[in-house]
Amino acid sequence: MKYIQKHGWRRGNDGAFVYSIANNNSYRISSDSLENAAISVSAFPNPSNSSFNLQVTSKDDQRVHVSIYDLQGRSVGTMTTTTTTTTTPTPNQNLVFGNDLATGMYQVEVKQGATVKTMRIVKY
Repeated sequence: MKYIQKHGWRRGNDGAFVYSIANNNSYRISSDSLENAAISVSAFPNPSNSSFNLQVTSKDDQRVHVSIYDLQGRSVGTMTTTTTTTTTPTPNQNLVFGNDLATGMYQVEVKQGATVKTMRIVKY
């Protein structure tokens, strides 16, 4: 929890964590959802000169949405986990992407429900 508070989050009156951004939007996450969130994200190889493997592991059965941004904040790609049936999402997947990315540094944002993980990747 100290990490979250150190990086711009503040605790609201109801105990939830709140993060405000420049366009007056704010993200609100309850401390219960942070403690119960079990999502792990890793990208390899990083850096890469071709594609990246994004390993997403979660105990939750919600879909996982992945957004890729350049360092100017422009969206350069999105992905969503697939399902094995219409009612059973499979969030534990290895997603391959990046062949079409230009050389540079990118921010990868992985969302599942209220949980958001971000990481930087480098394409050379």
